[in-house]
Amino acid sequence: MRAFVFLLLGAAIAIGVLIMTNVITVEQIQAGRLPDIDVTVRDPGQLPEYEVKTGDVNVTTETKTIEVPEVEVTPAE
Repeated sequence: MRAFVFLLLGAAIAIGVLIMTNVITVEQIQAGRLPDIDVTVRDPGQLPEYEVKTGDVNVTTETKTIEVPEVEVTPAE
């Protein structure tokens, strides 16, 4: 349960950062209104509509050969 809460918090922070850095743009394109409710619903209401524009992400791969140092580990005596 605790991990789930941290996951949701992390997702909310990530989305907030993406919106603040203009990677994601959210524009309300239609207003919402509450339904007119009596014993029966006369007007079901309408949810607002949003248009979400996201930035483009291009991912490429490149093969390279690198030299990796050898490491010797000597245990303490």
